[in-house]
Amino acid sequence: MQTYLYKLIELNENYNVGYQNPNEDYGKIESSSLDHIEELAQMHYDFVKLALPFLDYSLYQSKIAIGTMVKNKKLYSWHLDDDSNYEENLDQSKSSSIPVSILSFDDIYLNKYSLVYSHILNVFTNTNYRKRGYASNLCYQFCKLHLESDSLKNNNDNNDLENEKIKREIFLNCDTNNPTSNKIYQSLGFEIVVPEPFLSISINL
Repeated sequence: MQTYLYKLIELNENYNVGYQNPNEDYGKIESSSLDHIEELAQMHYDFVKLALPFLDYSLYQSKIAIGTMVKNKKLYSWHLDDDSNYEENLDQSKSSSIPVSILSFDDIYLNKYSLVYSHILNVFTNTNYRKRGYASNLCYQFCKLHLESDSLKNNNDNNDLENEKIKREIFLNCDTNNPTSNKIYQSLGFEIVVPEPFLSISINL
């Protein structure tokens, strides 16, 4: 698909999803877990089939892809409270929420200590929960979390790197034929950094 490359210039702290129904559960961002492998895999599969309809791809392959992303902590999801099973929700070892949107990403490092940037790869919402602002909220909270976190990755005692900081930057690609998504990303604070669209397929398979 033809995409624009976006870079987060400054996160819009006043960003507000104006079309979100205030009577509905706002939800929250969570680092995805295998507790919801079925729901996560279905969203991933639907996204792949939408983006790459020519690809011979199965739901089983989506489950494997989701498992890898969860293991590597490269997947976030937007969750709503699930009151459909009261007894199960009493078990605190189980999640009492359901994922309705997913966001996968990858981190690029200058070296094994210092993060250069994060690249948002896929954002997708369950078709039953569209047009409620969940994916937008997920993107906003993801960016906020990553900008607030320490950009120094230092897993040893190398004192030369103790005070090294590299500003965390966030990039993403957006389909040129999706004006709604382009508008949302711009509202969040992203700007196009490559003026000419180019062919890009950035999907975790």
